[in-house]
Amino acid sequence: MVEPKFRSRSRKRIKRVTPGGRRVTRYESPKTGKGKCGRCGRILSWSAERVYGGVLCGSCVGSLFRYVTMSEAKFTNPNLKNIEVHRDLTLERFLPVGWWANVSGGKITLKKESKKFEKKKSKPEAKTEKPVKNKSSAKKQKAEDKVKKKGKVKKTKKGAK
Repeated sequence: MVEPKFRSRSRKRIKRVTPGGRRVTRYESPKTGKGKCGRCGRILSWSAERVYGGVLCGSCVGSLFRYVTMSEAKFTNPNLKNIEVHRDLTLERFLPVGWWANVSGGKITLKKESKKFEKKKSKPEAKTEKPVKNKSSAKKQKAEDKVKKKGKVKKTKKGAK
């Protein structure tokens, strides 16, 4: 019987004859494709020494650095506040989470994102429940609540069964 890991049709089946004369089926994994840029899809030239080397192509790395530099300059330098910097989410997904909020000082320019950062209105709670110490007391508490809703209040002494 063939091992389960070889049953997949993604593996190539190659029939070979061994030097002893036996016919053997070899299972080979397919060759992996060339690396592609995560932003534009261009084939990478595999210069992994560069920043974002195995992820982005050279032109995308350049545009990422320009985007970061322009947006940081806009919010830090008072003379450059009039520069128009449009958010590029295709580049921002390669930056750390919350990068734009840190750079812009909380100023958000996208309509979609302003909804994300709005504080949600908290609903007033109808009643607060006491913290439960163990499961048996929780069951007793639920039983008491049901009885109170029906209008029949039954009180028992703690010592009696």
